[in-house]
Amino acid sequence: MDAGKVIMQLRKKKGFSQAQLAKLTSITQASLSHIEAGNKMPHKSTIEKLCVALDMPVQMFYFLTISEEDLPEQSRGKFSRIEKELKDLILDTF
Repeated sequence: MDAGKVIMQLRKKKGFSQAQLAKLTSITQASLSHIEAGNKMPHKSTIEKLCVALDMPVQMFYFLTISEEDLPEQSRGKFSRIEKELKDLILDTF
């Protein structure tokens, strides 16, 4: 899952509109829209602001963005067995 999809999923789960989240993080709604659409990769400082506003630890956010292709081939099988359940648990918790 890419960063934009994770941000959009967390934003919707928290009940924020793009405008509300943009205001909380001092970024423009247009920038947030581009990030969520996958057209722009957010800077580390922007991710940190978004995580604070969304009440999500940065480390958990980065875990949610990991996909099987990001891992060494020998680790992919193990990851695929726990990925969905673990990510669902994180999303339900935060």
